[in-house]
Amino acid sequence: MEQKIIAPGEAWEAVERFKLDISYNSSRNEWCAVRCETNRFQLGWGAAPLEAVAQLLERIGETATTQAEVANA
Repeated sequence: MEQKIIAPGEAWEAVERFKLDISYNSSRNEWCAVRCETNRFQLGWGAAPLEAVAQLLERIGETATTQAEVANA
């Protein structure tokens, strides 16, 4: 998989657009980005808030790609 860089401005724009919650998880000693949709949570995590957002955006993108592939099959 090709690695893509998410700029800080893009990450914070996504936080606002997707209404993400960014918080520090002391039990994991990591930052977490959470998106709740219809009683299902998607999580991203990392050493810094932007890394957590980037992880979450990557997971959302992978989910969308998989759904598109299934729909086109």
